[in-house]
Amino acid sequence: MVLAVFLVRKADVFQHRRLHILSLSVLEATLSARIIPHRPGMTPKAPLTPFIAPNSSQSTSTQIGDLPSLSPVTPTSSPHAATLLPDELRHLVATQWPNGIERLEKAKLRLLVCNEVPIDRLLPIEVRQDFLLRPYLTNVRRCGLVNFCPVCRERILRRRAARWRRDAHEVARRGGVVYFVTLTLPHHQRSLTAGLDLLGEVKKKTFASGKAAVSQKVLGFLGFAYQVETVYDGVRGWNPHLHGLIYCQRPVPWLATWLADRYSTALEGLGVGRCPGAATIEEAQSIDAVVNYVLKLGEAEQGPLELALAGAAGSAKARQLFGEFVQSVHGQRLTCTARGLSKYLKRRQEATDQEINLRDGATGAVLHSFSRSEWQQVVECRLQSQVLSTLGTR
Repeated sequence: MVLAVFLVRKADVFQHRRLHILSLSVLEATLSARIIPHRPGMTPKAPLTPFIAPNSSQSTSTQIGDLPSLSPVTPTSSPHAATLLPDELRHLVATQWPNGIERLEKAKLRLLVCNEVPIDRLLPIEVRQDFLLRPYLTNVRRCGLVNFCPVCRERILRRRAARWRRDAHEVARRGGVVYFVTLTLPHHQRSLTAGLDLLGEVKKKTFASGKAAVSQKVLGFLGFAYQVETVYDGVRGWNPHLHGLIYCQRPVPWLATWLADRYSTALEGLGVGRCPGAATIEEAQSIDAVVNYVLKLGEAEQGPLELALAGAAGSAKARQLFGEFVQSVHGQRLTCTARGLSKYLKRRQEATDQEINLRDGATGAVLHSFSRSEWQQVVECRLQSQVLSTLGTR
């Protein structure tokens, strides 16, 4: 198979000029034998459409190889995060980053160069296939900021979800049970930092105190994996809460009663007051669906990202709230793995976000190789995701 795609840059969209894509370069026929065909029954992803900046009158027309021309996104006054390509959304987040805060400047720089700057400038940028036949880039720097970067977030959470699903199915196979749990806080006009600190303290008192540890042995408690979400309500303010998975060695009919009592007691001890219904738990009927919901796999973190979009559209309040989100969440670990589960399953400890971020190596079949000049053109057009989607359908 010969992939003929050539890029001709006429101008930059974000400088109010027009970009046309004719092709990228010719992939030598010697690589054709190394390209792995799609497995039978697998539906390839549809190619993504190029991004049109909010409030911009410019448009792009895209033709890649022998694929049909891709229709541009119609600009709107309030675009949704789901309509943006990941690299476009990443740059938009960077434009709304709070300025003048020294501890955040390094993170902003990492965000700006993510998925763009080569690790080794003497080597080409390659698109390869992983074991699931999904395309990925090699020899590019990644920021690993899972709380802010749409590119790294999707990669890291997808791999973490695969591990969580595998572990949950193994626990179920051994006769255990996986429970889906939600922990919330009473609505109150508090800052996001205060809300996150309170949620962390309540969770700690619920699961990590001495009495809780004794109870967990009786419960056959194996571990607790969760992800914290932050949502802003214009009336009630910030509402940090978490969804998670509790792994038990056996069914525990009274687990819901135990959790509700422990959680309410913890809230009362911290001066919040008992709040019925703040902790809910139920047996996970569909493990795959529950894992996807907990990690929001395939979904943007709509609350904060919608604030960034509104800020880019001119809302000073939204920009101020997004700045608060960045300052409160930067350095926080919003996703926690079930540490004790690895010992029970006799598996290697689950990798950290940074370990997952650095894991992709040049091991898969090569789909395409970019020279420095070609890659620079792709980056200037912010078409990294477009290229991966297009090559993934070949």
